[in-house]
Order: sequence, then C-alpha cells, then structure tokens
Amino acid sequence: DKVVFDIASYRLATSFKNKYDSMTYLFTLKDKAGNIYVWYSNKDSSDDLSKASRASAIIKEHKMFKDTKQNVIVKVNLV
Repeated sequence: DKVVFDIASYRLATSFKNKYDSMTYLFTLKDKAGNIYVWYSNKDSSDDLSKASRASAIIKEHKMFKDTKQNVIVKVNLV
C-alpha cells in the first residue's frame, strides 16, 4: 500500500554495517496522527529529513516492537 504523510518528527535510531559491508541507517518517523514508520536507508538522510515536511512511501509490513505498532516503509520519497 502506498502512503503519503506529514512528518511530525524523526530520529536516526541506529546505524550498522550490513552483510555487504556497507552502512544501513534505521530511521523512525512519526506523522501528525501519531503513526510510527520505520525506514531502513542505505544513506544518512538526516539532512534531507530535516528539510522535508511530507513523505510518500510503500508500506512493506506492519509489525510490533516493544508493544508499539510500526509500519516498515520502503521506496521513500521526501518532499
């Protein structure tokens, strides 16, 4: 499913080397309705996120983490 949302807040949760020896960055984003989105990116998009107010993405899966519902997103486009 495609989703478009206004970004209320974001943070770089962690970064780590993946099995291909390149970096992966894990961002958590929250929209104005309180929905939480998790985005695994192959680059540090902190600067792009600080300038963006909206995002569009594809929801890959819904999951629970520490009793919190999260949407894992891919193909993120920041506006």
